Amino acid sequence: MKLDYTDRMKKRSDEELIEIVTINKSQYTTEALEAALKEIYFREIKIDYIEKLKESPPEPLIIFQGTKANYLQRIINFLIDFVAVITIAYVIMTILDILNFIDKRNSGLIILFLVAFCYFFSELYTI
Repeated sequence: MKLDYTDRMKKRSDEELIEIVTINKSQYTTEALEAALKEIYFREIKIDYIEKLKESPPEPLIIFQGTKANYLQRIINFLIDFVAVITIAYVIMTILDILNFIDKRNSGLIILFLVAFCYFFSELYTI
């Protein structure tokens, strides 16, 4: 059974198609390469552009480039986060207690958990 790669290659960008027929040629089947070449000719991608990419291929996308934190840095970061959560929760509880929305003694733990959840959930999206 022969797979039809035409539709798959139509969804690829120009750069991806060029990478398929040049840099990553060994990773694809003959049928896939033929479909990519047909799509390149259909889109009228310039040959000099292809040759230029052969000479200097695009840099791979680096999502995260950094170093891992050591043990001491992790402890310090944890303590900073812990103090921040406690402080934010205390301020919110005090404001709500002054406004008579809550009794600080009875609902403090719930607010602490809500603040901690929101704080650490927001940390996920700042990386």
